[in-house]
Amino acid sequence: MSVHVARLTGHNPEITALEWLSTRGLDHSGSKHILKPVARMQVDGPNGCHDILIRPLSWAVTEQAARNFGDGIHIAHGAALGLAYLHSVGAVHGDINKDVLVLCFPELRCPFPLEQLLACLTPTHCTPICPRKDTERDASVPAYIPAALSFEHGMRGALDRLPRSDFICAITGFHQTHVISPDTPVHDTRATYMPPEVVFQISTIGEKGDIWALGCTLFEIFFGERLIDRGIETNTASNILAKLGPLPDSWQTSLGSPNVNHQPDHFHHSSDNFWSQMRERYLNMDLKKLGDPLLMERDASLFIDMMRSMLRIDPSKRISSQDLVEHDWFKLDGEPQDREPKFNSTYVPPTTMPLGVTFMFASAS
Repeated sequence: MSVHVARLTGHNPEITALEWLSTRGLDHSGSKHILKPVARMQVDGPNGCHDILIRPLSWAVTEQAARNFGDGIHIAHGAALGLAYLHSVGAVHGDINKDVLVLCFPELRCPFPLEQLLACLTPTHCTPICPRKDTERDASVPAYIPAALSFEHGMRGALDRLPRSDFICAITGFHQTHVISPDTPVHDTRATYMPPEVVFQISTIGEKGDIWALGCTLFEIFFGERLIDRGIETNTASNILAKLGPLPDSWQTSLGSPNVNHQPDHFHHSSDNFWSQMRERYLNMDLKKLGDPLLMERDASLFIDMMRSMLRIDPSKRISSQDLVEHDWFKLDGEPQDREPKFNSTYVPPTTMPLGVTFMFASAS
């Protein structure tokens, strides 16, 4: 479940993006890898007006989750399918990172904790809103929002017992999703996942920026560490070059800040050296438990090939989301099963809603 603060006279970016996506490309195989709300409510009370989106139960993707619920191949494939869907309808996610990939459990149901939700919306349980850019707030927007919402209802034990076949990987976090356009402004993307074309001020985030961010995210999930360390802009640029090689020659005449030495000799071999080390680490992890040394070698080679194709500095040479979905790494031990989520029921609100709560819609995801 998520709580969104929205002006009644304006819009919430994530809600707007979800409403836009709900009418497009529903026949695309990747559409089910978008975590869509199954219901929406509006709560108008002493703490202001809140938009409430009710989503299927989901769990954050972590390195531990990838190991507990499978070898990670279905997580990576589901994320790729979700991006392919977004790009096919002309949208860019704009903020892919580990926090927006979730494991979705369509068959795991629990009662909607309405009373608990309303209790969390009182000012004593909330934190002040501190908008970074917009200093003027409409009167309908709450002065406070919940610091955190967690409605587990004893589900943690149930999650631990679920077999792999009961989950799919889905994408959420659409607050920066936008239609592909050359005039797209630069968003506040986290430095850890920021693509080189944005770091070096060549262009804004497009489809290939999503691919770069997904590559950084999968690296973090599989290897348990960030590919690009946190830091100021110059450090981000230096970290990219030190691991992934020199900048394209075509960028040299159009570079703005940061002020770094872009082409020292050792950068020309840094990418090969880095991926050679990662290949050895992947082999030692033996995530797929293939057993056969030849299959393990081929698996490692294909995995590194896929990661390199996602993390090329030049976006024009980066793999597309559709080609990523078809990459041979996903097919080494058989075509990955494209799990079909089974939303067999729709959330039905109580017949008597508490004062100030308006149920807005309910639809199958």
